Amino acid sequence: MVYSTTQQNEHVKELLDARIQASFPNNYQTLKRFKRETTTEDITGRGREFVILLQDNESYGSIAEGGNFPAAGALVEDRAVITFRNQFASFDFTGSVEDLATNKTLQNTLTRIVKNTTEAFDEKQEFFLYGSGDGVVGQIDIANTNDITVLNSVTYPYGSNFIRKGQVLNAYDVSGAAYRSGDMVVSSVNRSTDVVSVDAAAGSIANDDDDVFVFKSSYGAAPLGLKYHVGDSGSWLGFTRSSTPGVNSLVYDAASASIDFDILEAAEQRSGNLRGDDAPAWEFEWFMHPAQKRYLKALARSSGNVQFNANVAGNGKMDLIMKDVTPGGSRINTSFWCAPSDAYGLRMADWSIQEVAPRQTYKHNDGNIFIQSLGSSTVYKDAKEGRVYWRYNPLCKAPYAQVRIKNLNFAAADCRPKRA
Repeated sequence: MVYSTTQQNEHVKELLDARIQASFPNNYQTLKRFKRETTTEDITGRGREFVILLQDNESYGSIAEGGNFPAAGALVEDRAVITFRNQFASFDFTGSVEDLATNKTLQNTLTRIVKNTTEAFDEKQEFFLYGSGDGVVGQIDIANTNDITVLNSVTYPYGSNFIRKGQVLNAYDVSGAAYRSGDMVVSSVNRSTDVVSVDAAAGSIANDDDDVFVFKSSYGAAPLGLKYHVGDSGSWLGFTRSSTPGVNSLVYDAASASIDFDILEAAEQRSGNLRGDDAPAWEFEWFMHPAQKRYLKALARSSGNVQFNANVAGNGKMDLIMKDVTPGGSRINTSFWCAPSDAYGLRMADWSIQEVAPRQTYKHNDGNIFIQSLGSSTVYKDAKEGRVYWRYNPLCKAPYAQVRIKNLNFAAADCRPKRA
């Protein structure tokens, strides 16, 4: 017996959804940390509304005996609204897979396909968790016919790292106002030169470092990540940060300096100017690229504060690797998808995940998990396709209590993945 389409629908929802939500390992460190250490809150189609304090009651006066009281003041509050973002990945399987001889064989094949889709999907959520919500996966430098060079520098730290063969990309100017017409399928990526080769470059790509790559039809629709919430410029949930300082974070510009403990301590100390004198010292969890943590370990090892005893006799072994470092006892979390020029100090109690539904397979309007794949606008394929999706958005309700260190120096070779 082989499952019918209806039976497949129910089988996938019962079997695979539970694995997508729990059993498929989430190997991406920041996403895993957020799922464990922050609350998950329900959000409606209209979003979540919450009250944020923008200014304290500043009424005050030193009055003479019998004098007038100071004019009454009031705290300034406003309503902030966050909406969810729709994140999708599609997978397909051929008719021959559907016709496999036994339920067990079909189940194993579908599990493998959906497991891989979910893991690749989670990697994108990890990447976007460090982003600003614009969905940018690369900053374009020069377009030479179908070979496009992507910037890799302290200012544009990702290079071509997140671009992979087979991705379908669009190009926009950095503001999203100008769409460069045409879909681009990535055919190869040269990691050493950050050259992305595509089947056909989009029209009118500018060679002025002002155009960006995004996934097809995805500009401005990515989750609002750390770079969005932890900032001191632009806007935040409808508030202009320049005129609403109560929603600003402490942003420390390292100005291309290498990371050291003085930079971390200076950022932590300056954040107290926003958090207040009674704010606990070193209450953050730090998030950074593994290369930056390695630089800190090397700095500690060569600081002169670590001494090795050279009198190792017999079978004794000397471990010359410093396995961990902590600034003020704070935990350092690492992720390959944190921009290597950034480090974030987060107060985890201020964060949550706003969620309509957890990661799961998508049920189409007709109730089917699988639908027939189209080969063109009028021709169907001998294949079916489905989706893994997540409707959610990260939220920080106290951006003033978070820290970002930007423009840290790094070696590009320490950050390049090897995958094509």
